[in-house]
Amino acid sequence: MVISRLEVMKILRKIYLLLIWSSLLSSITSTAQSIDAIKRAYADAGMHVAVLTNPKNYIPIQHLDKTKAAYIGGSFNSTGLTEYLHHYQQIPLIGFHYFKDDTWDRSFNLLMLDIDFNKTSTGDLVILSAEIEKQNTAYLVILNHASTGILPPNLFPSASATICTWGDSEYLPHHVAQIIYGAENSIGKLPFFLNHEYRSGHGLETTGIYRLRYGPPELVDIEGERFQYALQLQVEDAIREGVFPGANLLVAKDGIVIYNEAFGKNKYDDYASLTQDEMYDLASITKIFSATISSMWLHSHGQFDPDKTLSHYWPYLKRSNKTDLIWKDVLTHRARLQASIVYYKHVLNSKNQFLPRTLRSMYKARYSIPVTESWYANKNIPGKILKTIKETPLLSMENYVYSDLSMIMLGKTIEEISKMPLNQFVQKKFYQSLGADNTTYLPMHSFTKDQLVPTEVDTIFRKELIRGYVHDENASLLGGISGHAGLFSNANDMAKIAQMLLNKGSYGGIEYIKPETIQLYTRYQYPELGNRRGLGFDKPLLKYDVNQAHTARDASDESFGHSGFTGTFVWMDPKYNLTYILLTNRVYPTRANNKISQYSIRPCIQQTIYDHMLHAMQSKSLSIVR
Repeated sequence: MVISRLEVMKILRKIYLLLIWSSLLSSITSTAQSIDAIKRAYADAGMHVAVLTNPKNYIPIQHLDKTKAAYIGGSFNSTGLTEYLHHYQQIPLIGFHYFKDDTWDRSFNLLMLDIDFNKTSTGDLVILSAEIEKQNTAYLVILNHASTGILPPNLFPSASATICTWGDSEYLPHHVAQIIYGAENSIGKLPFFLNHEYRSGHGLETTGIYRLRYGPPELVDIEGERFQYALQLQVEDAIREGVFPGANLLVAKDGIVIYNEAFGKNKYDDYASLTQDEMYDLASITKIFSATISSMWLHSHGQFDPDKTLSHYWPYLKRSNKTDLIWKDVLTHRARLQASIVYYKHVLNSKNQFLPRTLRSMYKARYSIPVTESWYANKNIPGKILKTIKETPLLSMENYVYSDLSMIMLGKTIEEISKMPLNQFVQKKFYQSLGADNTTYLPMHSFTKDQLVPTEVDTIFRKELIRGYVHDENASLLGGISGHAGLFSNANDMAKIAQMLLNKGSYGGIEYIKPETIQLYTRYQYPELGNRRGLGFDKPLLKYDVNQAHTARDASDESFGHSGFTGTFVWMDPKYNLTYILLTNRVYPTRANNKISQYSIRPCIQQTIYDHMLHAMQSKSLSIVR
């Protein structure tokens, strides 16, 4: 039998394809085994945590707006737990000597006592129990590195909850914090006799309340090392190219923060590296994470309807050219509003000096609006800005024109409806109970300058480095509180707000916004007109174009988010339960640096995330097929 050359080539091609397929399956199998090993290790660590007492169902802690917790610090502490507790709320440390001397701040209503048996003698345990019992304050006890018979009886009798861990897994602190704050259920049981009260098999079950979890990318089937390296490479390349001096990048998938890293520095010539805790001027992300979600809260409670007119809720606009504008058109940037106003030019003369009765270098009753540490604006200026907006002519056509004026007016409308300043409203309705303690307007009231990332060296208006004060000039002259700009935050806090939206308006056992309101606001409103916007939210292009896209190619039509002028970006994709946050200060030292857009940094990093996520989904499918 003679086989032709063509048949030989066909046979060899089949063999080649079989080898390639076999190699691919082998690689997938190897990666899957590695991923499965990490997932097992993580899950196993969760079984090494047991809740011993929880008499009044104190955990999971539900009302973060009513919980002011402190961590008791001393040589007896375990390693790493505070980092994970801080993910859920700010928890200051009280040194044990202050605690023992009774000189600590009595406004705290919850104390956390974290004890490592490897560092603590029986005598120390008795002292710690006696000291915390006499404080007459609610407290939690976390006992680490437990073993057979190590806990004397009758200690910590009034604890609101007692948690015990054993073993040495790096994931133990994840689970302890997540059980305390309701990010996961507690199902662990003691495998040994701890004392006569807590025997083998003891362990109380608790039920989670859907707060964010924290863990390795493998928990969502992404190979962690490659994923982390790819993201690190992109951000560090951008820093080397002078796109921005530093950044904070966070990725959350399926309610789990799988990546949160800080890169670079506050300033190019700074000596200290950035951390994940530092806060950024969010610029226009304020529009969605303050004004828009506030209007959604009001909508959910029947107090705001985007089909109503502007003057229906804000009578100030009656008898103006904006009286009959519809909120739906305003929030989609098709209401003929001007892009913005440049009011700061009204306070400068031809030599770029402040005009009389505008700004002063000293605080006075009449000059009470701080625009920097050095300058205070006249208290009448916000009213003049609103009057200017009221009288600004409308554009002739209803085309899409992105406008800051929309959210300035929405912020004022929220204040009109709620009878509350916008910053107080959004703090009360969202940030406090979400545990977003680092999200605020006017951050210099609560934080130090070192905790705040600088923005621009302002050479025109304020003539100094802007740090801790809002970068946007109009927001600055409005007192630092506006619907279009003024909010400061870090990536971890922003992830909580984002997850609340992905959870259809609920988080931590609380419904903030009704699911139908989420659906209404985050969908395309006028796709038939070529308008890509939701109500307040930005969305992907109606038809993807690599030369114009502001999002990744694979961002779904369900996704939504916003960017900020200072170099910030947040995007949520319900199809994949995915959040992407990139915070930078690309305007340092000057806004003239627009490399972040020129190089498409934000969508490129986002596409890398999608690539790894979609590859993981495909690999998992192939693994199942095999």
